[in-house]
Amino acid sequence: MIVSPFGNLEFGDEAGLLDWLQAHAARHTMYRKIAVNNGVNLPTTPVLESGPVDDDWLARHLFNHMTWARIFLPDNSIATVELATPTWKSKPEFYEWHQANNNAHTRIDQALGLP
Repeated sequence: MIVSPFGNLEFGDEAGLLDWLQAHAARHTMYRKIAVNNGVNLPTTPVLESGPVDDDWLARHLFNHMTWARIFLPDNSIATVELATPTWKSKPEFYEWHQANNNAHTRIDQALGLP
C-alpha cells in the first residue's frame, strides 16, 4: 500500500483509485487557482479527476507537474522525471510513481506554505 495525501492506495484497487483521482485532481485545481490568482496565465489541460489512467492521463499529469515546478519551484529543487514513467502495469512501477508524486506534491505544498 502507498500512503498518499490523496488517500491510501493498493495496486489494482480500482475503487480506491477513483477516490484518489478525485482528491488528487482537487489539489491540482487548487494549484491552478493559486497560479491564476497570482497573474500566471496557464494553458487549459483536460481534467485529471477521472480515468482511465493511461499514457494520455500520465502525459497530462506530467505536463501539469512540469508547469507547477516552473511556477512554484523555480530553483529546480524538484525533478519531474520520475513522473514520466508511462505505465502502472507492475506493482513496483505503481508504487515508485506514487512515491515520486507524493514527493513532488509535498515539495510544492511546502513552497506554497500549504498544510
